[in-house]
Amino acid sequence: MPTPKYLFAVLTVVLTIGLSGCSTDNKPDAISMSEADVEQILNANLDAVDGRVPVNASDRPTLTQYGCKSSFPSALPEGPPWRYRVMRWYDDPTDTQIDQWRTAALGLSAKGFTEQPAPTTRPNDDPRDIVMRDNRGFQVSLTVTTPPADAELRVDLRASSPCVQPPTPASSR
Repeated sequence: MPTPKYLFAVLTVVLTIGLSGCSTDNKPDAISMSEADVEQILNANLDAVDGRVPVNASDRPTLTQYGCKSSFPSALPEGPPWRYRVMRWYDDPTDTQIDQWRTAALGLSAKGFTEQPAPTTRPNDDPRDIVMRDNRGFQVSLTVTTPPADAELRVDLRASSPCVQPPTPASSR
């Protein structure tokens, strides 16, 4: 008989895959776009909320890649297609700064983004959390983490892509 820890681990993996927005079959829905184009879009979306546009490419957040397919029985994500994310975080920002980021995120509606329900997966969800998504599936989110009494407040700003299939190179003759 499986132990409660094992069942909890399996349930966690299944829920994570189910909530990730990517398919668990071998044909996940994906848009066709190069990694460079995805990175440019993600950084532009993040910059629109953050307002801090790095001058040097080395100051840009790292592009992280996640698989959109799951390999069973291990349930590990693999790709292609891929989901991408860039992220910046700030420790102990002011309420004014959080309000500015939130207002800027809501301002993405002028670019076709709509507000989505913020996930309620954390024990201390913050009412300032926000998720904005465009019709292609690109998302920008602001997550405020309220710490225990002696720790600093933390804000994560993330821009993420839908599942992306790199374009197929033209066949050479």
